[in-house]
Amino acid sequence: MNVFKLFRPVQGFSVHFLFVSTLALLAVLHGSTVKAQNKEQMVRLAKIKVDPLQLEKYNAALKEQMAAAIRVEPGVLTYYAVADKAEPANITILEIYADTAAYQLHIRTPHFLKYKETVKDMVMSLELVDVNVVGVAKKPDASLLDPQQVYASKDLILTQVAANSFKHTSFKQTNDFGNVPCNGLVVRNGNEVVVFDTPTDNESSEELINWIRDSLHCKVRAVIPTHFHDDCLGGLKAFHARAIPSYANIRTIELARANQLTVPLNGFRDSLRLKVGSEHIVVKFPGEGHTKDNVVGYFPADRVMFGGCLVKELNASKGYLGDANLATWSATVEQVKREFPNVRIVVPGHGEHGSIDLLDYTIRIFEVK
Repeated sequence: MNVFKLFRPVQGFSVHFLFVSTLALLAVLHGSTVKAQNKEQMVRLAKIKVDPLQLEKYNAALKEQMAAAIRVEPGVLTYYAVADKAEPANITILEIYADTAAYQLHIRTPHFLKYKETVKDMVMSLELVDVNVVGVAKKPDASLLDPQQVYASKDLILTQVAANSFKHTSFKQTNDFGNVPCNGLVVRNGNEVVVFDTPTDNESSEELINWIRDSLHCKVRAVIPTHFHDDCLGGLKAFHARAIPSYANIRTIELARANQLTVPLNGFRDSLRLKVGSEHIVVKFPGEGHTKDNVVGYFPADRVMFGGCLVKELNASKGYLGDANLATWSATVEQVKREFPNVRIVVPGHGEHGSIDLLDYTIRIFEVK
């Protein structure tokens, strides 16, 4: 049996009728087991018979459509596509949408209309079957999404690190460390996103805001610089110019003002909770480390943490220490581990994201001997 899959988790995924009985298992692949059983979701099987002489072209068109839907449509949760091993032209698509409204939006998108036009003479028959999920079971980390680069220019890179979480990477030229890649995070639910850290300048920030609007079709609910350095708020003016609210630790506001940087508009002391769509994010000041104002952000829906410059990628050096508190850094990250025991993916301020191993590595290299 040939299989190809994409999941936000889930959009239409091709599954032959022999797999109808395993629908519950396939639905699990789209992420949260609770959401998979949500009766408001729309779950459908599309059984397709393709002209065998055009099968290769059909599969290419289907994969292109699947990738576009997962990339830009929040309401398309998973595609899982399989073909009968004995009859590869017999294809079934398991499609899971957030709700029927998401499906109606999906069938009017340019990429879906292009797909329908491309394959209209390739499809010999089509049967659509609406189904209910009977049950769900999965291993704890089965929904971990392999990172996928979804956008790249010379100034900005977007990498999908989880179902609704995207690492943004921009660049800052420095005297001591050269041209440094600097990370932030975009998290999404419904038609809203929250952005942790701006790109390094206003131009890259404009590019990010436009990508969110044009590719995710979302509005920016808030931007949250995680400390006062310009690799975290260097593009804040671009967000303010779009009337996007900014939030920061009150220490960050004080330090930004003292260093004549763009000042975030709203302050909090120790923690912040904001809604994004029907989900929420949490921001916490765990103590001093990289700076005296550094905070971390957490998106429980994806179990993704943005550690910012408080957290180091694996095997990284200690980096810039000009504003650091080396005496407390290790203990601060230990506090982060205690506060957020369910973290699955950690995105550092610089370098590659990974698991909680990044927290352990940071604790180790800054441990006071």
